[in-house]
Amino acid sequence: MVNHIKYVCALVAILSMVLISCDDRIKYIDSYVIEKNGKYGLIDSLGNEILPPAYLQVRKISNSGLAIVVLDTIISHNNEKRNTWSLLLQPHDTLKVKYSYVNHEGKFQFQKPFVGCELIGNGKNVDELLYEFCFNHAFTCDLAVITDSISLLNGYINISGDTVIPISYVKASYFSEDIAPVLTKIETDSASHSVVENTGNYGFIDKKGNKVSDFKFSYLTNCHHNRAFASIIYNREIEEGETIDGEITKKGKLVKKQIKLKGGDTETGWATYLVDGKGQIIEQLSVANRYNNFTEDSLAVIKPNGLGAFLGMGYNFLDYDGSIYKTDGKLSDDEKKYIMDNNHMCKGHMSDDFVKMAVTCFSEGYAGVMVGNKEWVFVDKNMMVWQPEEEPYQNILPFSYGLAAVKYKGKWGYVDKDFNYTIPLKYDSCGIAGRNLCKVYNSIREPFITSYINRKGEVVWQNTEYTSSFSQKNKDSNANYGKWRNIDYKYEPKSGSSAWHVVLCVITFLLLIGFWFYKSLRKRTPKSIALINAQLVEEKAETPQTEEIIEESVVNDPENENPKMEEKHLDSNNYRETSDKESTGFYY
Repeated sequence: MVNHIKYVCALVAILSMVLISCDDRIKYIDSYVIEKNGKYGLIDSLGNEILPPAYLQVRKISNSGLAIVVLDTIISHNNEKRNTWSLLLQPHDTLKVKYSYVNHEGKFQFQKPFVGCELIGNGKNVDELLYEFCFNHAFTCDLAVITDSISLLNGYINISGDTVIPISYVKASYFSEDIAPVLTKIETDSASHSVVENTGNYGFIDKKGNKVSDFKFSYLTNCHHNRAFASIIYNREIEEGETIDGEITKKGKLVKKQIKLKGGDTETGWATYLVDGKGQIIEQLSVANRYNNFTEDSLAVIKPNGLGAFLGMGYNFLDYDGSIYKTDGKLSDDEKKYIMDNNHMCKGHMSDDFVKMAVTCFSEGYAGVMVGNKEWVFVDKNMMVWQPEEEPYQNILPFSYGLAAVKYKGKWGYVDKDFNYTIPLKYDSCGIAGRNLCKVYNSIREPFITSYINRKGEVVWQNTEYTSSFSQKNKDSNANYGKWRNIDYKYEPKSGSSAWHVVLCVITFLLLIGFWFYKSLRKRTPKSIALINAQLVEEKAETPQTEEIIEESVVNDPENENPKMEEKHLDSNNYRETSDKESTGFYY
Protein backbone atom coordinates (compact mmCIF):
# COMPACT_ATOMS: atom_id res chain seq x y z
CA MET A 1 0.00 0.00 0.00
CA VAL A 2 2.84 2.38 0.88
CA ASN A 3 4.48 1.74 -2.49
CA HIS A 4 1.20 2.46 -4.24
CA ILE A 5 0.94 5.81 -2.44
CA LYS A 6 4.48 6.64 -3.50
CA TYR A 7 3.59 5.88 -7.11
CA VAL A 8 0.50 8.08 -6.91
CA CYS A 9 2.50 10.98 -5.43
CA ALA A 10 5.16 10.61 -8.09
CA LEU A 11 2.48 10.53 -10.77
CA VAL A 12 0.86 13.72 -9.48
CA ALA A 13 4.22 15.51 -9.26
CA ILE A 14 5.27 14.53 -12.80
CA LEU A 15 1.90 15.48 -14.27
CA SER A 16 2.02 18.84 -12.47
CA MET A 17 5.42 19.59 -13.99
CA VAL A 18 4.20 18.55 -17.42
CA LEU A 19 1.13 20.77 -17.13
CA ILE A 20 3.24 23.73 -15.99
CA SER A 21 5.56 23.27 -18.95
CA CYS A 22 2.52 23.09 -21.23
CA ASP A 23 1.13 26.40 -19.88
CA ASP A 24 1.73 29.01 -22.56
CA ARG A 25 -1.02 31.37 -21.41
CA ILE A 26 -0.60 35.10 -20.95
CA LYS A 27 0.88 35.77 -17.53
CA TYR A 28 1.95 38.68 -15.37
CA ILE A 29 5.61 39.39 -14.70
CA ASP A 30 7.17 42.28 -12.82
CA SER A 31 8.21 44.78 -15.52
CA TYR A 32 9.63 48.30 -15.72
CA VAL A 33 9.49 51.02 -18.37
CA ILE A 34 12.83 52.13 -19.84
CA GLU A 35 13.61 55.14 -22.04
CA LYS A 36 16.38 55.81 -24.57
CA ASN A 37 16.48 58.81 -26.89
CA GLY A 38 12.81 59.56 -26.26
CA LYS A 39 11.62 56.02 -27.06
CA TYR A 40 10.24 53.55 -24.54
CA GLY A 41 10.58 49.82 -23.89
CA LEU A 42 10.35 47.24 -21.08
CA ILE A 43 12.70 45.21 -18.88
CA ASP A 44 12.03 42.53 -16.27
CA SER A 45 13.13 42.59 -12.63
CA LEU A 46 16.57 41.20 -13.57
CA GLY A 47 17.21 43.89 -16.17
CA ASN A 48 16.56 41.62 -19.16
CA GLU A 49 15.00 43.42 -22.09
CA ILE A 50 11.41 42.39 -22.80
CA LEU A 51 10.67 45.10 -25.36
CA PRO A 52 13.36 47.27 -27.01
CA PRO A 53 13.09 51.05 -26.45
CA ALA A 54 11.62 51.87 -29.85
CA TYR A 55 8.07 53.07 -29.10
CA LEU A 56 6.41 56.42 -28.40
CA GLN A 57 4.89 55.29 -25.11
CA VAL A 58 4.71 52.07 -23.09
CA ARG A 59 3.04 51.02 -19.86
CA LYS A 60 4.29 48.19 -17.69
CA ILE A 61 2.66 44.76 -17.90
CA SER A 62 -0.62 44.81 -16.02
CA ASN A 63 -2.09 42.05 -13.86
CA SER A 64 -3.89 40.84 -17.00
CA GLY A 65 -0.48 39.95 -18.50
CA LEU A 66 -0.38 42.54 -21.31
CA ALA A 67 1.33 45.91 -21.76
CA ILE A 68 0.04 48.70 -24.01
CA VAL A 69 2.48 50.02 -26.65
CA VAL A 70 2.02 53.22 -28.71
CA LEU A 71 3.33 52.71 -32.23
CA ASP A 72 2.59 56.07 -33.87
CA THR A 73 0.48 59.23 -33.62
CA ILE A 74 -1.15 61.72 -35.99
CA ILE A 75 -2.56 65.11 -35.12
CA SER A 76 -5.45 66.13 -37.37
CA HIS A 77 -7.59 69.26 -37.39
CA ASN A 78 -11.35 68.81 -37.32
CA ASN A 79 -13.64 71.71 -38.24
CA GLU A 80 -16.61 70.05 -36.59
CA LYS A 81 -17.66 71.94 -33.48
CA ARG A 82 -17.60 69.79 -30.40
CA ASN A 83 -18.29 70.41 -26.73
CA THR A 84 -15.18 69.94 -24.58
CA TRP A 85 -14.46 71.01 -21.02
CA SER A 86 -11.98 73.67 -22.12
CA LEU A 87 -13.40 74.84 -25.45
CA LEU A 88 -17.18 74.92 -25.72
CA LEU A 89 -18.48 74.32 -29.23
CA GLN A 90 -15.12 75.04 -30.84
CA PRO A 91 -13.21 73.35 -33.68
CA HIS A 92 -10.82 70.84 -32.16
CA ASP A 93 -7.63 68.99 -32.97
CA THR A 94 -7.64 65.22 -32.64
CA LEU A 95 -4.75 63.05 -31.59
CA LYS A 96 -5.00 59.71 -33.39
CA VAL A 97 -3.07 56.93 -31.70
CA LYS A 98 -1.95 53.67 -33.30
CA TYR A 99 -1.29 51.16 -30.52
CA SER A 100 -1.25 47.51 -29.59
CA TYR A 101 -0.42 45.16 -26.70
CA VAL A 102 2.55 42.88 -25.99
CA ASN A 103 2.77 39.86 -23.68
CA HIS A 104 5.45 38.90 -21.15
CA GLU A 105 7.71 37.74 -23.99
CA GLY A 106 7.47 41.10 -25.80
CA LYS A 107 5.36 39.60 -28.61
CA PHE A 108 2.36 41.42 -30.03
CA GLN A 109 -0.89 39.85 -28.88
CA PHE A 110 -3.10 40.89 -31.80
CA GLN A 111 -2.76 40.46 -35.54
CA LYS A 112 -3.34 44.16 -36.30
CA PRO A 113 -2.82 47.32 -34.26
CA PHE A 114 -5.70 49.45 -33.01
CA VAL A 115 -6.39 53.13 -33.71
CA GLY A 116 -7.78 55.34 -30.97
CA CYS A 117 -8.44 59.07 -30.60
CA GLU A 118 -8.06 61.76 -27.99
CA LEU A 119 -9.31 65.33 -28.21
CA ILE A 120 -6.55 67.87 -27.68
CA GLY A 121 -7.51 70.42 -25.06
CA ASN A 122 -7.25 71.40 -21.40
CA GLY A 123 -3.77 72.79 -22.05
CA LYS A 124 -2.19 69.34 -22.23
CA ASN A 125 0.63 68.54 -24.63
CA VAL A 126 0.94 65.39 -26.72
CA ASP A 127 3.16 63.56 -24.22
CA GLU A 128 0.66 64.12 -21.40
CA LEU A 129 -2.23 62.98 -23.60
CA LEU A 130 -0.32 59.85 -24.62
CA TYR A 131 0.40 58.99 -21.01
CA GLU A 132 -3.26 59.37 -20.05
CA PHE A 133 -4.34 57.43 -23.15
CA CYS A 134 -2.11 54.49 -22.18
CA PHE A 135 -3.21 54.66 -18.57
CA ASN A 136 -6.88 54.47 -19.53
CA HIS A 137 -6.53 51.90 -22.36
CA ALA A 138 -4.34 49.43 -20.45
CA PHE A 139 -5.81 46.01 -19.67
CA THR A 140 -7.28 45.75 -16.17
CA CYS A 141 -9.56 42.98 -14.95
CA ASP A 142 -8.88 41.34 -18.37
CA LEU A 143 -10.68 44.15 -20.22
CA ALA A 144 -9.44 47.27 -22.03
CA VAL A 145 -11.12 50.40 -23.44
CA ILE A 146 -11.37 50.58 -27.24
CA THR A 147 -12.23 53.83 -29.05
CA ASP A 148 -13.80 54.11 -32.49
CA SER A 149 -11.68 56.57 -34.49
CA ILE A 150 -14.71 57.85 -36.45
CA SER A 151 -17.50 58.25 -33.89
CA LEU A 152 -15.09 58.62 -30.91
CA LEU A 153 -17.39 56.31 -28.92
CA ASN A 154 -15.92 53.74 -26.55
CA GLY A 155 -16.41 50.10 -25.64
CA TYR A 156 -14.34 47.24 -24.18
CA ILE A 157 -12.38 44.28 -25.57
CA ASN A 158 -11.06 41.16 -23.84
CA ILE A 159 -7.55 39.69 -24.07
CA SER A 160 -8.58 37.80 -27.21
CA GLY A 161 -9.45 41.07 -28.97
CA ASP A 162 -13.20 40.41 -29.00
CA THR A 163 -15.53 43.33 -28.30
CA VAL A 164 -17.41 42.18 -25.21
CA ILE A 165 -19.04 45.50 -24.27
CA PRO A 166 -20.43 47.38 -27.30
CA ILE A 167 -18.87 50.63 -28.51
CA SER A 168 -21.59 53.02 -27.35
CA TYR A 169 -20.21 55.25 -24.59
CA VAL A 170 -19.10 58.87 -24.93
CA LYS A 171 -16.50 58.31 -22.21
CA ALA A 172 -15.21 55.08 -20.72
CA SER A 173 -12.55 54.44 -18.10
CA TYR A 174 -10.54 51.40 -17.06
CA PHE A 175 -12.01 48.67 -14.86
CA SER A 176 -11.16 48.48 -11.17
CA GLU A 177 -12.77 46.11 -8.69
CA ASP A 178 -14.73 44.69 -11.67
CA ILE A 179 -16.64 47.92 -12.35
CA ALA A 180 -15.93 50.95 -14.57
CA PRO A 181 -17.41 54.47 -14.86
CA VAL A 182 -18.88 55.31 -18.28
CA LEU A 183 -20.70 58.29 -19.81
CA THR A 184 -23.79 57.48 -21.88
CA LYS A 185 -25.00 59.35 -24.95
CA ILE A 186 -27.72 61.97 -24.65
CA GLU A 187 -31.03 60.59 -25.91
CA THR A 188 -34.07 62.70 -26.74
CA ASP A 189 -37.74 61.84 -26.82
CA SER A 190 -38.94 62.27 -30.41
CA ALA A 191 -42.44 63.19 -29.24
CA SER A 192 -41.63 65.80 -26.59
CA HIS A 193 -38.14 66.65 -27.87
CA SER A 194 -36.91 66.47 -24.28
CA VAL A 195 -33.84 64.68 -22.96
CA VAL A 196 -34.55 61.16 -21.76
CA GLU A 197 -33.93 60.85 -18.03
CA ASN A 198 -30.58 59.34 -16.91
CA THR A 199 -29.00 59.72 -20.36
CA GLY A 200 -25.91 61.80 -20.93
CA ASN A 201 -24.76 60.98 -17.39
CA TYR A 202 -22.09 58.88 -15.71
CA GLY A 203 -22.63 55.61 -13.89
CA PHE A 204 -20.97 52.26 -13.18
CA ILE A 205 -21.15 49.12 -15.35
CA ASP A 206 -19.88 45.60 -14.62
CA LYS A 207 -17.73 43.37 -16.85
CA LYS A 208 -20.81 42.21 -18.76
CA GLY A 209 -21.90 45.77 -19.54
CA ASN A 210 -24.77 45.70 -17.05
CA LYS A 211 -25.57 48.89 -15.14
CA VAL A 212 -24.75 48.53 -11.45
CA SER A 213 -25.63 52.09 -10.37
CA ASP A 214 -27.93 54.94 -11.26
CA PHE A 215 -26.72 57.08 -14.16
CA LYS A 216 -27.19 60.47 -12.53
CA PHE A 217 -23.70 61.89 -12.19
CA SER A 218 -22.06 64.67 -14.21
CA TYR A 219 -18.65 63.21 -13.37
CA LEU A 220 -17.51 59.96 -11.76
CA THR A 221 -14.09 58.57 -10.88
CA ASN A 222 -12.91 54.96 -10.78
CA CYS A 223 -13.76 52.94 -7.71
CA HIS A 224 -10.94 52.05 -5.32
CA HIS A 225 -11.58 50.16 -2.09
CA ASN A 226 -15.33 50.55 -2.72
CA ARG A 227 -15.12 54.34 -2.81
CA ALA A 228 -15.35 56.85 -5.68
CA PHE A 229 -15.96 60.58 -6.15
CA ALA A 230 -18.84 62.02 -8.14
CA SER A 231 -20.26 65.41 -9.13
CA ILE A 232 -23.77 66.51 -10.03
CA ILE A 233 -24.50 69.73 -11.94
CA TYR A 234 -27.86 71.18 -11.03
CA ASN A 235 -30.18 74.02 -12.01
CA ARG A 236 -32.76 75.25 -9.54
CA GLU A 237 -35.17 78.12 -9.26
CA ILE A 238 -34.52 80.52 -6.40
CA GLU A 239 -37.47 81.05 -4.08
CA GLU A 240 -38.62 84.52 -3.05
CA GLY A 241 -36.97 85.72 0.16
CA GLU A 242 -34.15 83.16 0.07
CA THR A 243 -30.85 84.32 1.60
CA ILE A 244 -27.26 83.14 1.66
CA ASP A 245 -24.32 83.90 3.95
CA GLY A 246 -22.00 86.46 2.38
CA GLU A 247 -19.29 88.98 3.12
CA ILE A 248 -19.10 92.66 2.19
CA THR A 249 -16.49 95.36 2.79
CA LYS A 250 -17.78 98.22 4.93
CA LYS A 251 -15.42 101.08 5.89
CA GLY A 252 -12.40 98.92 5.08
CA LYS A 253 -13.60 96.04 7.23
CA LEU A 254 -14.95 92.64 6.16
CA VAL A 255 -18.46 92.21 7.50
CA LYS A 256 -20.56 89.05 7.34
CA LYS A 257 -24.08 89.63 6.14
CA GLN A 258 -27.17 87.79 4.99
CA ILE A 259 -27.63 88.51 1.28
CA LYS A 260 -31.14 88.27 -0.18
CA LEU A 261 -31.51 86.51 -3.53
CA LYS A 262 -33.96 87.55 -6.20
CA GLY A 263 -36.84 85.16 -6.42
CA GLY A 264 -37.52 83.46 -9.74
CA ASP A 265 -33.87 83.50 -10.89
CA THR A 266 -32.17 80.25 -11.86
CA GLU A 267 -29.10 79.11 -9.98
CA THR A 268 -26.57 76.78 -11.64
CA GLY A 269 -23.97 74.95 -9.62
CA TRP A 270 -22.47 71.61 -8.81
CA ALA A 271 -22.08 69.38 -5.80
CA THR A 272 -19.36 66.82 -5.05
CA TYR A 273 -20.09 63.51 -3.32
CA LEU A 274 -18.37 60.45 -1.94
CA VAL A 275 -20.11 57.35 -3.32
CA ASP A 276 -19.67 53.58 -3.07
CA GLY A 277 -19.33 50.97 -5.80
CA LYS A 278 -23.10 50.95 -6.35
CA GLY A 279 -23.31 54.70 -6.81
CA GLN A 280 -24.95 55.22 -3.40
CA ILE A 281 -24.12 58.66 -1.99
CA ILE A 282 -22.24 58.45 1.31
CA GLU A 283 -21.47 62.12 2.01
CA GLN A 284 -21.49 65.49 0.30
CA LEU A 285 -18.01 67.04 0.07
CA SER A 286 -16.61 70.53 -0.30
CA VAL A 287 -16.35 71.81 -3.88
CA ALA A 288 -13.23 73.77 -2.88
CA ASN A 289 -11.14 70.59 -2.85
CA ARG A 290 -9.95 67.82 -5.13
CA TYR A 291 -9.78 64.25 -3.89
CA ASN A 292 -7.36 61.44 -4.67
CA ASN A 293 -8.24 57.76 -4.63
CA PHE A 294 -8.53 55.82 -1.39
CA THR A 295 -5.57 53.59 -0.51
CA GLU A 296 -5.44 50.31 1.40
CA ASP A 297 -5.21 52.42 4.58
CA SER A 298 -8.83 53.56 3.94
CA LEU A 299 -7.81 57.23 3.65
CA ALA A 300 -7.80 59.62 0.68
CA VAL A 301 -5.86 62.84 0.13
CA ILE A 302 -7.73 66.16 0.14
CA LYS A 303 -6.04 68.75 -2.07
CA PRO A 304 -7.33 72.34 -2.34
CA ASN A 305 -8.27 73.44 -5.85
CA GLY A 306 -8.05 77.05 -7.06
CA LEU A 307 -10.93 78.12 -4.85
CA GLY A 308 -9.54 76.25 -1.84
CA ALA A 309 -6.07 77.72 -2.31
CA PHE A 310 -7.61 81.22 -2.54
CA LEU A 311 -9.42 80.61 0.74
CA GLY A 312 -6.17 79.45 2.37
CA MET A 313 -7.24 75.83 2.82
CA GLY A 314 -4.47 73.29 3.32
CA TYR A 315 -4.09 69.63 2.50
CA ASN A 316 -5.75 66.98 4.62
CA PHE A 317 -7.04 63.40 4.72
CA LEU A 318 -10.54 62.06 4.14
CA ASP A 319 -11.77 59.01 6.05
CA TYR A 320 -13.91 56.16 4.74
CA ASP A 321 -17.16 57.85 5.79
CA GLY A 322 -16.44 61.14 4.00
CA SER A 323 -15.35 63.14 7.04
CA ILE A 324 -12.12 65.03 7.63
CA TYR A 325 -9.78 62.55 9.30
CA LYS A 326 -9.34 63.41 12.98
CA THR A 327 -7.12 61.79 15.59
CA ASP A 328 -7.39 64.15 18.58
CA GLY A 329 -8.57 62.04 21.50
CA LYS A 330 -7.56 58.70 20.01
CA LEU A 331 -4.46 58.61 22.19
CA SER A 332 -4.20 59.94 25.71
CA ASP A 333 -1.37 62.25 26.72
CA ASP A 334 0.23 59.40 28.66
CA GLU A 335 0.13 57.14 25.59
CA LYS A 336 1.73 59.83 23.43
CA LYS A 337 4.44 60.42 26.03
CA TYR A 338 5.11 56.69 26.30
CA ILE A 339 5.58 56.39 22.51
CA MET A 340 7.97 59.35 22.42
CA ASP A 341 9.96 58.18 25.46
CA ASN A 342 10.48 54.72 23.98
CA ASN A 343 11.44 55.80 20.47
CA HIS A 344 13.77 58.70 19.84
CA MET A 345 12.54 58.97 16.23
CA CYS A 346 9.04 60.01 17.36
CA LYS A 347 9.02 63.79 17.81
CA GLY A 348 5.44 64.46 18.91
CA HIS A 349 1.82 64.54 17.83
CA MET A 350 0.34 66.59 14.95
CA SER A 351 -2.96 68.18 15.98
CA ASP A 352 -6.01 68.07 13.71
CA ASP A 353 -6.03 71.86 13.18
CA PHE A 354 -2.43 71.92 11.93
CA VAL A 355 -2.37 73.38 8.39
CA LYS A 356 -0.57 70.90 6.13
CA MET A 357 1.19 72.54 3.20
CA ALA A 358 1.31 69.26 1.21
CA VAL A 359 0.92 65.54 1.88
CA THR A 360 1.53 62.19 0.23
CA CYS A 361 -1.08 59.46 0.29
CA PHE A 362 -1.18 57.08 3.24
CA SER A 363 0.55 53.85 2.30
CA GLU A 364 1.63 50.93 4.49
CA GLY A 365 0.70 52.87 7.62
CA TYR A 366 2.55 56.14 6.93
CA ALA A 367 2.18 59.38 4.99
CA GLY A 368 4.51 62.28 4.31
CA VAL A 369 3.49 65.77 5.49
CA MET A 370 5.09 69.06 4.49
CA VAL A 371 5.33 71.14 7.66
CA GLY A 372 7.40 74.06 6.32
CA ASN A 373 9.37 75.26 3.33
CA LYS A 374 10.94 72.04 2.00
CA GLU A 375 10.48 70.40 5.40
CA TRP A 376 8.84 66.99 5.43
CA VAL A 377 8.12 64.44 8.17
CA PHE A 378 6.40 61.06 8.35
CA VAL A 379 3.15 60.62 10.28
CA ASP A 380 1.35 57.41 11.22
CA LYS A 381 -2.43 56.96 11.41
CA ASN A 382 -2.43 58.37 14.96
CA MET A 383 -0.69 61.49 13.56
CA MET A 384 2.41 60.78 15.59
CA VAL A 385 5.35 62.55 13.92
CA TRP A 386 8.37 60.46 12.91
CA GLN A 387 11.60 62.28 12.12
CA PRO A 388 14.67 60.02 12.20
CA GLU A 389 17.10 62.80 11.30
CA GLU A 390 17.96 65.85 13.38
CA GLU A 391 16.32 68.01 10.72
CA PRO A 392 13.20 67.29 8.63
CA TYR A 393 13.55 65.65 5.24
CA GLN A 394 13.56 67.90 2.19
CA ASN A 395 11.07 65.68 0.36
CA ILE A 396 9.27 62.36 0.77
CA LEU A 397 7.57 59.87 -1.58
CA PRO A 398 4.99 57.37 -0.27
CA PHE A 399 5.92 53.89 0.91
CA SER A 400 5.73 51.15 -1.71
CA TYR A 401 6.71 47.51 -1.18
CA GLY A 402 8.32 48.40 2.14
CA LEU A 403 10.48 51.32 0.92
CA ALA A 404 10.01 55.10 0.77
CA ALA A 405 12.18 57.53 -1.19
CA VAL A 406 13.43 60.48 0.88
CA LYS A 407 15.54 63.54 0.15
CA TYR A 408 17.99 64.74 2.79
CA LYS A 409 20.80 67.26 2.46
CA GLY A 410 20.30 67.47 -1.30
CA LYS A 411 20.42 63.73 -2.07
CA TRP A 412 17.83 60.99 -2.44
CA GLY A 413 17.81 57.46 -1.02
CA TYR A 414 15.36 54.89 0.37
CA VAL A 415 14.35 54.03 3.94
CA ASP A 416 12.49 50.99 5.22
CA LYS A 417 9.54 51.07 7.64
CA ASP A 418 11.97 51.33 10.57
CA PHE A 419 13.36 54.46 8.86
CA ASN A 420 16.74 52.86 8.30
CA TYR A 421 18.53 53.62 5.01
CA THR A 422 18.46 50.50 2.86
CA ILE A 423 19.70 52.42 -0.20
CA PRO A 424 22.06 55.30 0.67
CA LEU A 425 21.55 59.00 -0.05
CA LYS A 426 23.49 59.48 -3.27
CA TYR A 427 21.02 60.18 -6.08
CA ASP A 428 19.77 63.43 -7.59
CA SER A 429 16.22 62.09 -7.84
CA CYS A 430 14.23 58.89 -7.25
CA GLY A 431 10.96 57.27 -8.22
CA ILE A 432 8.45 55.39 -6.07
CA ALA A 433 9.89 51.96 -5.23
CA GLY A 434 8.78 49.05 -7.41
CA ARG A 435 8.23 45.45 -6.40
CA ASN A 436 11.87 44.52 -7.05
CA LEU A 437 13.57 47.56 -8.62
CA CYS A 438 13.84 51.29 -7.95
CA LYS A 439 14.35 53.98 -10.58
CA VAL A 440 17.05 56.55 -9.73
CA TYR A 441 18.57 59.53 -11.54
CA ASN A 442 21.87 61.36 -11.61
CA SER A 443 20.89 64.35 -13.69
CA ILE A 444 22.39 67.56 -12.27
CA ARG A 445 25.10 67.68 -14.94
CA GLU A 446 26.12 65.74 -18.04
CA PRO A 447 26.05 62.86 -18.60
CA PHE A 448 22.43 62.34 -17.51
CA ILE A 449 22.22 58.82 -16.08
CA THR A 450 18.98 56.91 -15.46
CA SER A 451 19.30 53.59 -13.64
CA TYR A 452 17.23 50.77 -12.21
CA ILE A 453 18.71 49.30 -9.02
CA ASN A 454 17.69 46.30 -6.95
CA ARG A 455 17.15 46.22 -3.18
CA LYS A 456 20.91 45.81 -2.66
CA GLY A 457 21.61 49.01 -4.59
CA GLU A 458 23.09 47.08 -7.53
CA VAL A 459 22.50 48.53 -11.01
CA VAL A 460 20.60 46.10 -13.27
CA TRP A 461 19.92 48.56 -16.13
CA GLN A 462 21.33 51.96 -17.01
CA ASN A 463 21.09 54.58 -19.73
CA THR A 464 23.40 57.55 -20.30
CA GLU A 465 22.33 60.56 -22.35
CA TYR A 466 23.85 63.90 -23.36
CA THR A 467 22.32 67.20 -24.43
CA SER A 468 22.41 66.09 -28.07
CA SER A 469 20.16 63.17 -27.16
CA PHE A 470 17.46 65.54 -25.92
CA SER A 471 17.69 67.55 -29.15
CA GLN A 472 17.16 64.34 -31.12
CA LYS A 473 14.22 63.45 -28.87
CA ASN A 474 12.49 66.75 -29.62
CA LYS A 475 13.16 66.29 -33.33
CA ASP A 476 11.62 62.82 -33.28
CA SER A 477 8.58 64.07 -31.37
CA ASN A 478 7.88 66.74 -34.00
CA ALA A 479 7.97 64.04 -36.68
CA ASN A 480 4.74 62.47 -35.31
CA TYR A 481 2.51 64.75 -37.40
CA GLY A 482 0.96 64.23 -40.83
CA LYS A 483 0.59 60.62 -41.93
CA TRP A 484 1.31 57.22 -40.44
CA ARG A 485 4.90 56.09 -40.55
CA ASN A 486 5.95 52.61 -41.64
CA ILE A 487 6.04 50.54 -38.48
CA ASP A 488 7.70 47.13 -38.26
CA TYR A 489 4.78 45.30 -36.68
CA LYS A 490 5.55 41.59 -36.37
CA TYR A 491 2.75 39.37 -35.20
CA GLU A 492 3.50 35.71 -34.52
CA PRO A 493 0.30 33.67 -34.82
CA LYS A 494 -0.46 31.03 -32.24
CA SER A 495 1.29 27.81 -33.26
CA GLY A 496 -1.49 25.57 -32.00
CA SER A 497 0.97 23.83 -29.72
CA SER A 498 -1.56 23.81 -26.90
CA ALA A 499 -3.44 20.86 -28.48
CA TRP A 500 -0.20 18.88 -28.77
CA HIS A 501 0.54 19.67 -25.14
CA VAL A 502 -2.81 18.17 -24.14
CA VAL A 503 -2.10 15.03 -26.19
CA LEU A 504 1.35 14.79 -24.59
CA CYS A 505 -0.17 15.02 -21.13
CA VAL A 506 -2.70 12.25 -21.90
CA ILE A 507 0.00 9.94 -23.33
CA THR A 508 2.22 10.59 -20.31
CA PHE A 509 -0.65 9.79 -17.97
CA LEU A 510 -1.42 6.49 -19.74
CA LEU A 511 2.25 5.47 -19.76
CA LEU A 512 2.58 6.14 -16.05
CA ILE A 513 -0.57 4.14 -15.28
CA GLY A 514 0.75 1.25 -17.37
CA PHE A 515 4.11 1.41 -15.59
CA TRP A 516 2.35 1.33 -12.23
CA PHE A 517 0.42 -1.88 -13.10
CA TYR A 518 3.55 -3.41 -14.57
CA LYS A 519 5.46 -2.87 -11.32
CA SER A 520 2.59 -4.38 -9.34
CA LEU A 521 2.44 -7.53 -11.52
CA ARG A 522 6.19 -8.09 -11.42
CA LYS A 523 5.96 -8.88 -7.72
CA ARG A 524 3.97 -12.03 -8.58
CA THR A 525 6.77 -14.21 -9.97
CA PRO A 526 6.00 -17.54 -11.72
CA LYS A 527 7.39 -19.48 -8.74
CA SER A 528 5.13 -17.74 -6.25
CA ILE A 529 2.13 -18.23 -8.52
CA ALA A 530 2.89 -21.98 -8.78
CA LEU A 531 3.14 -22.32 -4.97
CA ILE A 532 -0.18 -20.55 -4.54
CA ASN A 533 -1.85 -22.90 -7.06
CA ALA A 534 -0.39 -25.98 -5.32
CA GLN A 535 -1.70 -24.80 -1.94
CA LEU A 536 -5.14 -24.27 -3.41
CA VAL A 537 -5.21 -27.80 -4.88
CA GLU A 538 -4.07 -29.31 -1.59
CA GLU A 539 -6.71 -27.45 0.41
CA LYS A 540 -9.40 -28.50 -2.03
CA ALA A 541 -8.44 -32.20 -1.68
CA GLU A 542 -8.40 -32.12 2.14
CA THR A 543 -11.58 -30.06 2.64
CA PRO A 544 -14.97 -31.77 1.99
CA GLN A 545 -17.26 -30.01 -0.42
CA THR A 546 -19.85 -28.39 1.80
CA GLU A 547 -23.27 -27.27 0.89
CA GLU A 548 -22.06 -23.69 1.38
CA ILE A 549 -19.58 -24.09 -1.46
CA ILE A 550 -22.25 -25.67 -3.60
CA GLU A 551 -24.55 -22.77 -2.88
CA GLU A 552 -21.83 -20.24 -3.76
CA SER A 553 -21.08 -21.92 -7.04
CA VAL A 554 -24.73 -22.14 -7.91
CA VAL A 555 -25.79 -18.69 -6.89
CA ASN A 556 -22.72 -16.95 -8.32
CA ASP A 557 -22.64 -19.02 -11.51
CA PRO A 558 -23.31 -16.60 -14.42
CA GLU A 559 -24.81 -19.47 -16.42
CA ASN A 560 -27.44 -20.13 -13.77
CA GLU A 561 -30.69 -18.98 -15.33
CA ASN A 562 -32.95 -19.52 -12.30
CA PRO A 563 -31.14 -18.85 -9.02
CA LYS A 564 -34.37 -18.92 -6.99
CA MET A 565 -35.05 -22.56 -7.94
CA GLU A 566 -31.55 -23.55 -6.82
CA GLU A 567 -32.10 -21.80 -3.47
CA LYS A 568 -35.29 -23.85 -2.94
CA HIS A 569 -33.40 -27.05 -3.73
CA LEU A 570 -30.78 -26.20 -1.14
CA ASP A 571 -33.49 -25.57 1.45
CA SER A 572 -34.91 -29.02 0.82
CA ASN A 573 -31.53 -30.54 1.66
CA ASN A 574 -31.58 -28.90 5.11
CA TYR A 575 -28.95 -26.30 4.14
CA ARG A 576 -27.65 -24.53 7.21
CA GLU A 577 -26.08 -21.12 6.82
CA THR A 578 -23.03 -20.75 9.03
CA SER A 579 -22.57 -17.75 11.24
CA ASP A 580 -20.13 -15.01 10.36
CA LYS A 581 -17.71 -16.26 12.98
CA GLU A 582 -17.81 -19.85 11.74
CA SER A 583 -17.40 -18.90 8.08
CA THR A 584 -14.43 -16.68 8.75
CA GLY A 585 -12.81 -19.00 11.25
CA PHE A 586 -12.42 -16.29 13.97
CA TYR A 587 -13.73 -16.74 17.49
CA TYR A 588 -13.82 -14.21 20.33
